[in-house]
Amino acid sequence: MIFMRRDVPSVKEVTNVLSQFASMSGLNANCDKTEIFFGGIHPIIKHQILSTTGFFEGKFPFRYLGLPLNSSYNSSDSYYAMLTKIHNVLNQWSTK
Repeated sequence: MIFMRRDVPSVKEVTNVLSQFASMSGLNANCDKTEIFFGGIHPIIKHQILSTTGFFEGKFPFRYLGLPLNSSYNSSDSYYAMLTKIHNVLNQWSTK
């Protein structure tokens, strides 16, 4: 995940850094798998950023590392599956 300010110059700077990284390492961002998530941004600026990067706009909610992420507050029910897995692992560990 990369966080940045919501303006075109910041996005251009990040894409330049990613290009430099790609030229040194040979690892490129896959435009087909990369998404940008926006919050509280003007539609014109959003369009400029998407056309600058070539990435797709992602939609909330989505899962990251197994946890649901969205633009608002998560309830305790959102974490139930993760807490159950942790609880089960701890129970197995304590029986050993």
